[in-house]
Amino acid sequence: MRTVGEELRAEGKEIGLAEGRGIGLAEGRGIGLAEGRRVGLAEGRAEMLLRQMRRCFGTVSSDAEAKVRTAGISELDAWADAIFDAECVDDLLWGRHPN
Repeated sequence: MRTVGEELRAEGKEIGLAEGRGIGLAEGRGIGLAEGRRVGLAEGRAEMLLRQMRRCFGTVSSDAEAKVRTAGISELDAWADAIFDAECVDDLLWGRHPN
């Protein structure tokens, strides 16, 4: 048989666990949404940059496409700005001119 104090402690523990789970789920959802938005922005920027690269330079190699698709937002933005000054894909992404 449990005492009143033990009953209250057990009840408080259950309430605390339930509140903790709720807070954790809410935080997890918020983090997941933010990450999803970040990934979506990066994917959209990558697609746009690849379209610009094909228009400016023609065919884009699989290596160049992979580099663009795995880049972060700041790198994609830098390339989007630099595309107007680049002579070719290698110049844009790797800073080198083909020989």
